[in-house]
Amino acid sequence: MKKLLSELFILIFLGTVIFAETGTVLDDRVRVRSAPSLKYSTVVGVVNKGDRLEVDAKTEEFDNIDGFSEP
Repeated sequence: MKKLLSELFILIFLGTVIFAETGTVLDDRVRVRSAPSLKYSTVVGVVNKGDRLEVDAKTEEFDNIDGFSEP
């Protein structure tokens, strides 16, 4: 049973790593927020052009920022 749980954990972890969405920052001084929302989050950091990030969450709605419409 312990071996089965270990194997299951490894499969879940690998699936998360393999299917995790990443993105590349397209501009300098992009604000990173505490939640996927402009209205209900605070700025927790700043990243710059070329930085690669893992996407933790997205909103269902799209926001328009500087001519781009993205979740």
